[in-house]
Amino acid sequence: MVNNYGMLELSIIIVNYNAEDLLLNCIKSIYECENSITFEIIVIDNNSKDNSRKSICAKFSQIKWIQNDTNLGFAAANNQGIEASQGKYCMLLNNDTLISDYALERLVKFIDNDETIGAVGPRILNTDGSLQLSCRRGLPNLMNSVGYFSKIYKVFPNNKALGSYTMSYISDSISHQVEALSGAAMVIRKEILCKLNGLDENFFMHFEDIDLCLRIGNLGYKLFYVHNSKIVHLKGQSSKLRSKKVIEDYNASLKYYYKKNYEKKKSFLSNILVYIFIWLRKILSITVYNIKQL
Repeated sequence: MVNNYGMLELSIIIVNYNAEDLLLNCIKSIYECENSITFEIIVIDNNSKDNSRKSICAKFSQIKWIQNDTNLGFAAANNQGIEASQGKYCMLLNNDTLISDYALERLVKFIDNDETIGAVGPRILNTDGSLQLSCRRGLPNLMNSVGYFSKIYKVFPNNKALGSYTMSYISDSISHQVEALSGAAMVIRKEILCKLNGLDENFFMHFEDIDLCLRIGNLGYKLFYVHNSKIVHLKGQSSKLRSKKVIEDYNASLKYYYKKNYEKKKSFLSNILVYIFIWLRKILSITVYNIKQL
C-alpha cells in the first residue's frame, strides 16, 4: 500500500456491482448533505453489466472511477480504492447507503480528536429508523454467536456473555468504544491501512470488516461507535439477486475468519464444535432459502 497521503481529510471508497440506482442515490446524498470537511469519492466497479459507469460519470465527473474487468470481491476492490486515495482518513462505504447531514463531519472530527482511535463508525439505521446492530459490535466468539443466531440475547439483553456481539447491554444513544464496526460505513486512518496492507483479500465478501477491526485492535488502537453520526443502510439491496451465493460466501468467510484468527489458539474439541456450528448454520440457511423459493 502507498503510505503517503495529501491534504484531503476523507477519501470515500465505494465498491459497486450492478447497482446503478443505489450508487446514484448514495453519491447524491453525499454531495447534498451538510458537511465542512474536504473529501473525494472513489468508486471501484466490479465489472457491472448495467449502466453504472456511464450514468454516474455523466452526473458526477469529479469522482474517481476504477473499472475492473472481473468481480474481484469486496476486500480486493476496497484495497484498490485505498491505494488510489489521497485522504488522511479512508471511509469504506456501501453503495446502498444514504448520508445524513453532518454524518461525515462528525466521524472525522471524532477520530481527529484522539490519536489512539484507529477507526470510527456511525449510527447505521434501517429505513424505518431502527438501529442496525452490526454498527457496534463485540468480536464474535462461540457464546455470543450462539446468543446472536438463536436470538437468546433478546431475552437477556443485559447478559454480556450472550449479548456481547450486539453490545445490547450498552445504550446506542451514547458514543462508546467497541471491538468491531460495520464495513457498510467505517472511517479508518490511512496510515493504519497502510501498515495492515489493507483488507485481507482471502475474504470475497463478509467478515473482512470484522477481521480488519480485529487487526486494528491488535495494533493497539481503539475503535468507537459515534452515536450522532447517522447513515441509512438499505441492507441487502445490492445482493438480493445473489441470495444463495451470499449464503455460501458468508459461511465460507466465517470459516476462514475463525481458522485464521482462532483455530491455533483453541483446543481440538473447541474447533470441532465451531466447525459443526458453522456447517449447521449453512445447512439451515440454505434450507430456509430453498423453502422461500417454492
